[in-house]
Amino acid sequence: NVGFVVGSEGNKGVIYKTTNGGNTWNRIFETDYDLWDIYFFDVNNGWASGKFGTLLKTTNGGINWSIVYTNTYSTLPRMHWLDQNYGWIVGSENTLVLKTSNGGNSWDIVDINIFWWLIDIYFINNNVGWVTADNGTILKTTNGGNNWNVLTSGTYPGNLRGIFFIDENIGWAVGGYYDTSYVILK
Repeated sequence: NVGFVVGSEGNKGVIYKTTNGGNTWNRIFETDYDLWDIYFFDVNNGWASGKFGTLLKTTNGGINWSIVYTNTYSTLPRMHWLDQNYGWIVGSENTLVLKTSNGGNSWDIVDINIFWWLIDIYFINNNVGWVTADNGTILKTTNGGNNWNVLTSGTYPGNLRGIFFIDENIGWAVGGYYDTSYVILK
């Protein structure tokens, strides 16, 4: 019954929480920058990310949020966590990936060196993961995000907005062509 959403209202990033399956939502936090993603391991421990390198952490169900410094001002649109130790976040403007193996106590920055905005990220284990980007770009890593290879999706110039895999060989990417047509890749 407990859930969280993030977004923006006016010039503020906001976090809302429900405790009754979405029937009602209460605003529980506000910050200076838009928030784009939220991820919870359980009802107490979670993360939120957004514009200008904003990264927030809670350990008490969203009652309090602490700022986590990432050393980037890139928008952080999506994150993926395998467990409370291993996590990755894409940084859109600077085409970077942040990764942690110690629960977010420190973050390593990996520069992917492509010209497109990074949009989503998904890992199936500590080594194998994918990133979607503008212009139909999919990137894959097999070494935990240290190096990335560009895969051909055949959807150029469409943007791939999301990605999900159930194992190393079966996955889906979704996106569209500037809001005029849509694609699901398997």
